Amino acid sequence: MAKQQPSAPRRGVRPQDKNAFLRRCAILLLCIGIVFGTVLSAVSVRSELLQKKYRFIYGGSLQKECLFDLTIDAESVRKYVREMDRHGQTRKFAFFCNDTLAPDTMNGLCAIMFGSPDTNDCILILSIYDENGDMLYRSDGVEPGKYISQIRLVTDMENGAHTCRAYVTAYDRDNYACIGVQYTDLTVQIGGGA
Repeated sequence: MAKQQPSAPRRGVRPQDKNAFLRRCAILLLCIGIVFGTVLSAVSVRSELLQKKYRFIYGGSLQKECLFDLTIDAESVRKYVREMDRHGQTRKFAFFCNDTLAPDTMNGLCAIMFGSPDTNDCILILSIYDENGDMLYRSDGVEPGKYISQIRLVTDMENGAHTCRAYVTAYDRDNYACIGVQYTDLTVQIGGGA
């Protein structure tokens, strides 16, 4: 009588192992969903807090001083917007601004290039705050296709480089309702030294 060879183990997953695997997958997907939901909620709450803090009653006054039509080509405007390190509600509107301001020590004026692309359908207000949260500047409304070329900061800052933040608040052109807030960091250089 010939000996039977032991059979090779079956390949595949036993039913108990398959159920355990499915349970682990379900738990993993649930954890991913919870983390994703938490991140979205945090971003939403942060955007709401940002909007509440930097939204102002706007009555429609438009910037008149140092305001010009954007005459640069559309591709250059898109490039400037892409290069901006913008935070907040970045899908609602666009803007661009230079990242360093250097006020003239004699008159406090400083050159700036704060622009609203003509693709926006809103009015923008620029507000600049120092590292202590004190306001250094606030513009009137800037319509699409316009830019501000010069501003005067309200400041008694010491000489040196100061990290400040520019908040841009957008308002509906018809009813002046706030539609979003974005911000970017910038440096205010007072005097020649660092």
